[in-house]
Amino acid sequence: MEEDKAFKWVWRFNAVVIFSTGILAIVVLLIGIFYIVRNVTRDRQISGSINVEENSEIEEQWQLGGLQTIPGTTYVLAPLYFDQQYDQSFYEKTADSIRNYLFVNSQTTLEHWLLDTNDYLVTSIDILSSEEVENGLEKQKTSGILYQLIKADTSEDNRIDYQDLKTLALSQPDGKGYTEVVEDVDTLIGHYLNPDGTLLVIYQKEETGYSVSIDLSNFTVVEETELSTVE
Repeated sequence: MEEDKAFKWVWRFNAVVIFSTGILAIVVLLIGIFYIVRNVTRDRQISGSINVEENSEIEEQWQLGGLQTIPGTTYVLAPLYFDQQYDQSFYEKTADSIRNYLFVNSQTTLEHWLLDTNDYLVTSIDILSSEEVENGLEKQKTSGILYQLIKADTSEDNRIDYQDLKTLALSQPDGKGYTEVVEDVDTLIGHYLNPDGTLLVIYQKEETGYSVSIDLSNFTVVEETELSTVE
């Protein structure tokens, strides 16, 4: 009898342990499923992208970014941000992008936009400024502004983003005179402002490197050269 009681006690103890282990396993499984579902269905946010899918329901909101001064001028500029919200499979996606720039004269409050459309993606902006000496004093001078923007979905993936071909453009320091100087660029390598007022730009296009010299007084290409390669 004592052995039967001991056996029953051990059996009941094992049953409780097995039951508790099963409950714990189910709880762990449910927690794992919860986090997986939350991760799959949570909002996703990306930067530097425009959804151009025709059949997608897209909500857009815009706002101005912070002001940036332009050395040697009375102008400031502010980026125009667009936020897109749209459904993507099991989750909602948000994409933000810079579409334009507002130029404001800080003394007269007159303002104007860089572009006459908000359909392009502006990926970078460089204020081309240098120091010069006037009456024995050093002061900054801005010769122009260099922009890198994407105008079309050249990769045909329903997105305007960094995978598409870029366009290089220039404007005067006050944002006027917008001129596109180089098109179909894969990668902008860099640029250098020469003392003579020309801008050297090095870029890559179809696995070939190029250097281009641009006269900043009229935004014309003075010379374009294909870079040599090492065999």
